[in-house]
Amino acid sequence: MRIFLAAVSILVVVVVMFLGVQVSQADGPMTIVFLTWKPNQPGGWKRLIQKFHRENPKIRVKLQVGPHSSTKYHTIVTQRLKNMDDSVDVFFMDVIWPPNLQTPAGPWI
Repeated sequence: MRIFLAAVSILVVVVVMFLGVQVSQADGPMTIVFLTWKPNQPGGWKRLIQKFHRENPKIRVKLQVGPHSSTKYHTIVTQRLKNMDDSVDVFFMDVIWPPNLQTPAGPWI
């Protein structure tokens, strides 16, 4: 479990640093909005985010949890991307989704 938590922490930091994620920033800490799914399993994410906050006090992660259905969650993610919605900075996705997140104008991710 510790390896999983460390890997996800590193993933969030790498995504923010290397993919040019725009984060909302006020006078206080910057906030990253993280969208995930399966609302019946938020405990692991909450513990991971608490640990991340302790180790990165100037970065806050706001957790948004989508529906349990992967189909409904996929629809939410693709609609936000298609609409160029910047309300989410980082999102959890299934390993088979990247080919579906392409457009003739280029990739969304």
